[in-house]
Amino acid sequence: MENARAGIDVAGHNISNAHTEGYSRQRINLVTKPPLEYGRQLVGDGARIENVTRSYDKLLEDQVKRESQNAGFHGTTYDGLKKIEMLFDPEMTSTVRDKLTAFTNALRGLSNTPEDASSRTNTLESAQNLIQAFQVSHSRLKSIQSDANKEIENSLKTINDKLDEIASLNKQIVTLKDDGSGANDLKDRQEKLIKDLSEMTNMTAYKDSHDQYTIRGPGESLLVEGGNTSAFKLGEQINKNGQRAILVSKFKTPNFIDVTEKITTGKLGGLIKIRDKYSQETIDNVNHLAKQFAQKFNEIHRQGYGCGDAGKQTGLHFFEGIEDSKDPAETINVNQLIVSNPNNIATAMSQDTPGDNVIVNKLIKMFQEPISSQDTNTLSESYDKFVSKLGQETSKTKEENAAAQVIVSKLNAQHEAVSGVSFDEETANIFKYHQLFNASSKLITTAEEMYQTILGLKR
Repeated sequence: MENARAGIDVAGHNISNAHTEGYSRQRINLVTKPPLEYGRQLVGDGARIENVTRSYDKLLEDQVKRESQNAGFHGTTYDGLKKIEMLFDPEMTSTVRDKLTAFTNALRGLSNTPEDASSRTNTLESAQNLIQAFQVSHSRLKSIQSDANKEIENSLKTINDKLDEIASLNKQIVTLKDDGSGANDLKDRQEKLIKDLSEMTNMTAYKDSHDQYTIRGPGESLLVEGGNTSAFKLGEQINKNGQRAILVSKFKTPNFIDVTEKITTGKLGGLIKIRDKYSQETIDNVNHLAKQFAQKFNEIHRQGYGCGDAGKQTGLHFFEGIEDSKDPAETINVNQLIVSNPNNIATAMSQDTPGDNVIVNKLIKMFQEPISSQDTNTLSESYDKFVSKLGQETSKTKEENAAAQVIVSKLNAQHEAVSGVSFDEETANIFKYHQLFNASSKLITTAEEMYQTILGLKR
């Protein structure tokens, strides 16, 4: 009867946790009790509960954790690349590419009527719109990096909390094991936490001789050992990529080590790749385009003269704020002398020649020439080249993410087949143990009736 009641309790426990994430269905294991000896006869003494075990496949669990790392990495990288790619969507009308085209058209209009005030004003406005496009692209890319930093910081806090809970469960499981109690639910919780960690960063987990998990993280850093845990944090120091480093302290000592470059997979790996590689490379490309364009434009513009009251003015930069700037796409601006007086826009090769358009034609021609001797692409080609490369990376990562999700989905289905709770099976188990309970009760009732009969004979 005790066996039957325990079987019903386990089946009920399974049903109650059917939708609990990370739960593994449990099974009661019965073994035959040693027989009783009556004279020369051995008589069976029934069954006893040997243990209650989890439906658990270690090899499958390890595969799920490993593939979860890949899925976390590719999913996060793809999400980040989509945000970057969106800034250069051809369907948008405010991209650098569109503003370059509009500026070129404004210069053509200026070439037709170099002395016309409205043409000069239109050219100035187009130049300012182009500058705004550079600055907006730069600002949004920096925001993506900043958002990645915030997400990294939040992820590190989550990781630290999970490491502390795993260490706490280590101690609880050892205590329960020592007094002979089961710890199946605690082990399920621990496995769930380790799986969550594997989705966030590269790590390995293994059990020691005391059935406690030891976890090593990026660069073989020791994260959990027994009841001791290490801690991650986003440091203030800057790594070689110009971003805040990710640090880890062994068992929360004051000594932190930089593991940024050692984090190569999981969600953290994806965030680092977006922050340090893709965002920064795109910022560098935008900066390069802005600087090369402004320098070459200024070089030609300095050779010419304006018109009207600026007809004798020469050697004037059109753009400023690019020299000695780390981020020229952010600091570029139109020369304030031109902003205050559009007549300072150089169009003529000679002084006081209102109809002269030699310089402005050179400026127009510049858009069809290589940016520099080191870069043989035109401005438009240079822009299209890095945007195309970004699109290829996004497409490639999308395919890798889709493949990773398919693998994880299949492994989760296998995991569910091994460890998931089947309502039909558990209902059948309840009926089975209920019948066992009734049969055991009938045995006791029959024995009681026999004893009463014997006592009645004596009377």
